[in-house]
Amino acid sequence: MNNGHIAELQGKTILITGAGSGFGAACAHAAYAAGAQLILIDTAETGLSVTSSDFEMTRVMNIAARVTDLEEMKKAVQIGIDQFGGIDVVFANIGVYTDSPSTCRLPSLGRFHGIIDFNLSGIWNTVRASLPSVKASCGHIQITSSSYGCETGLSNAPHKIPHFAVDLFSRELRKELDGTGATAEIMLADHGTDQRLSSGKISNRQIAAELLRLSYRGVIASPMSSVPSIRSVLTEM
Repeated sequence: MNNGHIAELQGKTILITGAGSGFGAACAHAAYAAGAQLILIDTAETGLSVTSSDFEMTRVMNIAARVTDLEEMKKAVQIGIDQFGGIDVVFANIGVYTDSPSTCRLPSLGRFHGIIDFNLSGIWNTVRASLPSVKASCGHIQITSSSYGCETGLSNAPHKIPHFAVDLFSRELRKELDGTGATAEIMLADHGTDQRLSSGKISNRQIAAELLRLSYRGVIASPMSSVPSIRSVLTEM
């Protein structure tokens, strides 16, 4: 970890969605250790409580909100702004996985819309709600997506479609922020990363597990810890 970049987080306010586990929780711990103030958002209050159990709560706000609801996200963002005065960094991290491998033909319309709501609309809502404050502070927006959006095969089109769209969204966002002093970028988390979003979903399904075995070999086939990955996010900010 680059201590120079981490030191720059001292006194900054960071909003993190999906902070109850995985990348979000790992980022929260790293940012807190660097001296940041945290606005932690998740649908699961118990997860947020676990993440922040060792934190001094004068520097942390736990907010239960659904990223799929723009009005809830606007309210959550405003609560954080009222507490800390503004937002410097947004980590749009939350996402869900399909509960089984699927093709374009198989998923129900409701399930497909649910995946779109979390993995695309959830990021859109997070950015939409927090963008004015991030621009005012010349801050940064970090988006988590998946390398699945860059691949074909492995029989999981419903999961890949929103991640491909998120990549396009991040490109447009960077263009819009050009010259404002604020920045944005996307982090493509490998689908083999060991976190709640992927753990126990694809790997425990016989057909998909066999496809993974045939397509990926060696170290790339083994789940990775989310902690080293999140260090690269903080280093690059």
